[in-house]
Amino acid sequence: MKRILFSCMFLSMISTCAAYDYNHEASISYGIGTHNEIVNGFANVVGTIFTLGYADITDLKWSGAYNIRYAYHPVKFLGLGVTTSYQTSKGDIVEGSSKNKDNDARVVVGKAEGKYLAIMPSISLNWFDFNYVCMYSKVAVGYSMSKSKQTRFEPKEYKKTSEDNWAYQLTPIALEAGSPLVRGFFELGFGHEGILAVGVKCKF
Repeated sequence: MKRILFSCMFLSMISTCAAYDYNHEASISYGIGTHNEIVNGFANVVGTIFTLGYADITDLKWSGAYNIRYAYHPVKFLGLGVTTSYQTSKGDIVEGSSKNKDNDARVVVGKAEGKYLAIMPSISLNWFDFNYVCMYSKVAVGYSMSKSKQTRFEPKEYKKTSEDNWAYQLTPIALEAGSPLVRGFFELGFGHEGILAVGVKCKF
């Protein structure tokens, strides 16, 4: 009887340890303060300054970045993966300034929309990784595609543009916690995934 109980305990310990040895992970996250938001905001400010308020200004509202990542761990501390990041922007195209010589108010003359997609191979390194908590850093470099559309009301005009460029994400600090199988996490960095990203990942 004792031998049977000991055997059951031994097999249970082995299966438990094996269950924690996952080589694959998939994650979804939401990020704010992305590269696209910061660059577009800076461009609008500079354009307004150099044209003394007479330039068309697009007041964009951003969706934030929706990120999906898969990673493979050939060894426990190293993750090799790929991230797909997508976000949109919408806003009004406005003209005029409350400080111009005719005292004209700013008026809405059209709508603007943007779509942004980035695909980035990534590498992550774990500073420590226990059964329920892990701290890591991540670097990703890849390719981004963006499409924008501006629609003016009167006269009715459409303007479409597209642009391809480099995409990147530098995340020096990231922390995940939860069970060995499912964990929540947050990442602090800069790039196409956002300055702050929060999400959940599953190991298998």
